[in-house]
Amino acid sequence: MSLCGLEINSQFLAYVDSSAAIPFLRRIKHAYELEINHFLRGNAHSSPLAEEDIANLQEAYRRDAIHVHNHGRKLNKNDKPKDYIAIGSDSVKLSSAITSWWSKRDTDVTTEQIWEME
Repeated sequence: MSLCGLEINSQFLAYVDSSAAIPFLRRIKHAYELEINHFLRGNAHSSPLAEEDIANLQEAYRRDAIHVHNHGRKLNKNDKPKDYIAIGSDSVKLSSAITSWWSKRDTDVTTEQIWEME
């Protein structure tokens, strides 16, 4: 499968979906912090909404089964994502974005110090 020009291996997506990597890595981090951490801090660094997003993503992988090989499955034009890199690389848009960016950062800088004498 190709996503925005990147080749994504369906076995990798199956691994992400079916593996216990996220909970396992969290358990390792927790055990490591209990043994070595000299500073006290909370266990969670993301908001409950982020945890909900992760759960929704994992459920979407399971539900949509995009990582499952279906012999004969074909993509149609609606299945292809937009190529945001090509859109962002459009020379006219890129040139105007760079000009706008530079106009906000172009300032006169000097290393001289001018002291007024009284």
